[in-house]
Amino acid sequence: AAVAEDRVTIVVAPTGCGKSTGIPQMILDEAGREVERRILCTQPRRVAATSLAKRVAEHRGTLLGSEVGYQIGGCNEISRSGRTKLIYATTAIAMIQCLQDCTTFTHLLVDEVHERGVETDFMLTFLKEVQPLRTNLRVVLMSATMDTECFLKFFSITENSEIRKPPMVVCRAFCHPVAELYLESINNRLNRNGPAEAKSPDELRRDPNDINESDGIDYDLILQTIEEIERSSDGAWTFVDGSMKGKPRNPHAGAILVFLPGLGEITQLMTKLQDESSYSSKWWVLPLHANLPPEEQQTCFLTTLPAGCTRKIICSTNVAETSVTVPDVTIVIDTCRERRTQVDRYSNTPMLREQWCALDSLKQRRGRAGRVQPGVCFRILPQKYMERLEAVTPPEMQRVPLENVYLQVCASGISDRRDFLAKTPDPPDETAVLFAELALEDLGALDREDSKDGLTPLGRHLAALPCHPRLGKILVLGCLLGVPGPCLSICAAMSVRNPMLTTQDTHKRAAWQSARMELVEKIGTRSDHCVWAYIMQEWRFGDMKQRDLCKHLGISYERMCSSLFERKHLCESLIQVGLLPNNFLYNEWYDQERVPDWSLVRAAVVGGLYPNIIHVERSTPRYQSNSPGDKAKWMRYSVLHRHYSRQDSMSYPKSLNLHPNSLCFGQDQYHCPWLAFYTIQHTTKLYAYDVSEVNPFALLLFGVEPVYNDHTRTFEVGGWARFSCPNGDKILPLIKAARIAVQQVLERKLADVRHDLASSRELKACVQLLRSGGLGYRRPSPPPVERSRKPREADEFNEWENETAYMMRKDREHEDKMKEVWAAAKRAANN
Repeated sequence: AAVAEDRVTIVVAPTGCGKSTGIPQMILDEAGREVERRILCTQPRRVAATSLAKRVAEHRGTLLGSEVGYQIGGCNEISRSGRTKLIYATTAIAMIQCLQDCTTFTHLLVDEVHERGVETDFMLTFLKEVQPLRTNLRVVLMSATMDTECFLKFFSITENSEIRKPPMVVCRAFCHPVAELYLESINNRLNRNGPAEAKSPDELRRDPNDINESDGIDYDLILQTIEEIERSSDGAWTFVDGSMKGKPRNPHAGAILVFLPGLGEITQLMTKLQDESSYSSKWWVLPLHANLPPEEQQTCFLTTLPAGCTRKIICSTNVAETSVTVPDVTIVIDTCRERRTQVDRYSNTPMLREQWCALDSLKQRRGRAGRVQPGVCFRILPQKYMERLEAVTPPEMQRVPLENVYLQVCASGISDRRDFLAKTPDPPDETAVLFAELALEDLGALDREDSKDGLTPLGRHLAALPCHPRLGKILVLGCLLGVPGPCLSICAAMSVRNPMLTTQDTHKRAAWQSARMELVEKIGTRSDHCVWAYIMQEWRFGDMKQRDLCKHLGISYERMCSSLFERKHLCESLIQVGLLPNNFLYNEWYDQERVPDWSLVRAAVVGGLYPNIIHVERSTPRYQSNSPGDKAKWMRYSVLHRHYSRQDSMSYPKSLNLHPNSLCFGQDQYHCPWLAFYTIQHTTKLYAYDVSEVNPFALLLFGVEPVYNDHTRTFEVGGWARFSCPNGDKILPLIKAARIAVQQVLERKLADVRHDLASSRELKACVQLLRSGGLGYRRPSPPPVERSRKPREADEFNEWENETAYMMRKDREHEDKMKEVWAAAKRAANN
């Protein structure tokens, strides 16, 4: 009744009570056949949307995709005839549908609203703005642990000088009791003599790519706890005080769900459970995380165990915390940790911290143990820490970069973007909004003087692509330069995560490094991005089996599967906006033997990532060994750091480190003293991730307009990147003409996607410019570093880098190509 009468309804119901499956069906069944209902139910993760849709379809006895379906990035099960009445969708997909046309559904159910993702807050703010125009739209907010006061206040309206709050429905559904145990009790039962302590939050920082290193989680404790559960006739209840009631008839029934911060910890614990216990042969150990292929995720929901197994153990990230309910879990072992991204408010630098979960998350996890019978929740932290934990998880809007959400605000046609963001339930800081505007201006996506939506033609296309704007620009430039396939693979990998693994095993690390450097030599450039594209090509079309390829190169099978899925999604998006033909995938399969032009791929990457540029210098080397780590000590990396506050703003060089997992790490000679990177993040240090050597002409073409200094004979791009060029006064008109040509071709293509790029002589000239490294000019080879001689002075090396590396020397073999490019450039300038 509340949903039918009020525009907004808040539903609070315990974890695992069936609100995600039950409430949508109640609304659907209440209408009957006379009233048309179309329900969109949002979920924070793909696995939740797909599993819930399958469960509801089975419950209603219908085929998935008929009455009930799902819609996630790159995949959907929905009737084309419009017969699907209940759709489970990820929050990002639901946000896009709201922006495009919120009249296509009558009910919007926002599940797990307590997570407060950026898309969720943006969507709720947008719906609040359009509600006066959509009086028949009903919004339902659902969660077990939401901050009800925040949403009651946000959706309150004033009528006749009175404040009217939305109705709140609190469900008292039956849940089995769950006993809670803390570190002190667990140690006592296991007769462990160590102190019942855990690392403080400040000690929980961790690099996201070091997935095989322990960081304070006591895996032996978890293993011993599970072994004691198996050994005792009372199962997990052997840890519980006798005064606590609720012991089930069969204490050994049910699965064990272990919550861990990330994939690295899952891998570590699974290895220990499978190899270091006498019970290993009886355990069915499964992973569960967002990057797992959908079919492997569904394995966790099976209740029939393989032959010979007596216990299912699921090692999961917080993906199992909300929405996803594994039906047979009776025991939860909670490390009480999660990885959370935050940004420095003055520099917009992301910081990935591993820290204690908030109390609302712990409550969600605990509820997973009481669905089918009384359960037990083991918390691997001292009970005294509970009073120090945050009550609720801070909203993403206040702790992540806002480029993507700001782009969507512009695309929605909202004229006063800052005012709109200030109306969100928990508004972001003003400097975060400023950084978002500057980042989009750097990309060429935003024109703040445009009073309508502020977006350039490029910005409107980036808003239509389901990825970060920087990745979107790489895709657009890849289509423009004729290398969309490798760029799709690169952007898919960066959307998921670097597929390269790390290890502490020195022999394995050396073998992986050797295999990876072979790929670098085949490609001809040091580029993490190009190597990922090459690996994806081998993964899809190569002769080696996929798991053997992973073992040989040290790459994650799960991440590669997720990247392939994401690649398909991005490809479909490019086809939808008209940048790729409908038969692209077929043509790509037909041309699988074709070798990409890696200079053009690298140019697209540099153009998309600018101004994320690192300067490389080498100090006087005193090598103790030839190892990458020893070489890296003598390299100096710096980035142009922006700092903003209410008092002042400035830009200055800031030192940072290349992450050891990068293929550029440990290199002491570069073809170019400038590197492009996707992101920097502060973990134990300030690291740059996903790095490639810069193509200088890509920087001159796709960066801000270069300035030539006749006195110093250098090009300067963005007040930061400088290139020596004695003949720069002759080259500058060509560069300006080429920049105009690229811009004109791009604008024509974005204005009319039917425009044939192959017919553009100007584009061909610019492609030749990038492919040949400068009109047929060649760069001299770097001077060799002789170990027997006195080490070269740093100034000598840097002088070669800055003066010799880009000195243009005419090559007679390319004389005709140079004339053709000059002629095309002059035509573009005259037009």
